[in-house]
Amino acid sequence: MAVDAIRHLKVFDPDLFGKRRVDIIGAGATGSKVAMGLAKLGVVNIHVWDFDKVESHNIANQLFGNQDVGKLKVDALAEIIKRDTG
Repeated sequence: MAVDAIRHLKVFDPDLFGKRRVDIIGAGATGSKVAMGLAKLGVVNIHVWDFDKVESHNIANQLFGNQDVGKLKVDALAEIIKRDTG
């Protein structure tokens, strides 16, 4: 599914970020969804900080799936964002 961010440009312009980096602390329920939302809006320089691994109980409220259990959250999240947004 292609994401059309054009309608959001009236309130959010990812080009205003330029080469600035967005840092997100934590890749859990909130951090994973914020990272995905920013990526869908066109922000490309996103750094997520988390030293946890995905556990089975994370699947219910985070972006991760069964295939991600045991991976570092940041690695799994990077794969998901790349897959879903290119």
